[in-house]
Amino acid sequence: MHVLIISSLQTMVLGAVVGIVSSQMLGALWYHPRVLGNAWMRVTHPDKTEEEVRAANNCSKAMPVAMASYALLGLLINFALG
Repeated sequence: MHVLIISSLQTMVLGAVVGIVSSQMLGALWYHPRVLGNAWMRVTHPDKTEEEVRAANNCSKAMPVAMASYALLGLLINFALG
């Protein structure tokens, strides 16, 4: 019984880590200027340059919140399907 709980916990943590890494990689590709980043920038900020948008947006608070929400979502999905 004890081994089953540890194995399940390791699987849940591994799933959360894989979810975080894959979502960050997908976001990095999606918003990269050579993929869809430039089109996204033109649509969401039509009258601003990239430097102006970078100066106005501070991602240092958004990224940890996003990573925590990805981890929580991964754990909840694993628990629900579990």
